[in-house]
Amino acid sequence: MAEERETLMKTVQYSMPRATKNKVEAIVFKTLQEKKHLEEMDIPDPELTLRPDTTKTLRVTKTKKYYHNGKWEFNPIEKEESWSCCMNAEKNSEGCVAVKCDKSKWILSSYT
Repeated sequence: MAEERETLMKTVQYSMPRATKNKVEAIVFKTLQEKKHLEEMDIPDPELTLRPDTTKTLRVTKTKKYYHNGKWEFNPIEKEESWSCCMNAEKNSEGCVAVKCDKSKWILSSYT
């Protein structure tokens, strides 16, 4: 421990040549105490983090809803029925307009 203290004193004096002796000793003492504290601190359970489990409360509930903003009608150019917004020929297609819906978002609008 004494050799470690001496080497640490030399490195601190080399990195801070204008520092006073008291300041160098304080820095060395602090680094040695931190190192000693880290060695003593042994967490027995690696899963013990002392943080709450937020997987249930901070769940992302965003979904996308698709719809057509046009009309399902006969297209005289293609001679078949299609959506007027995207010209999709399938009536039960997903939709061309996407809207993001966040179910956990607060609704702040009033009733009036």
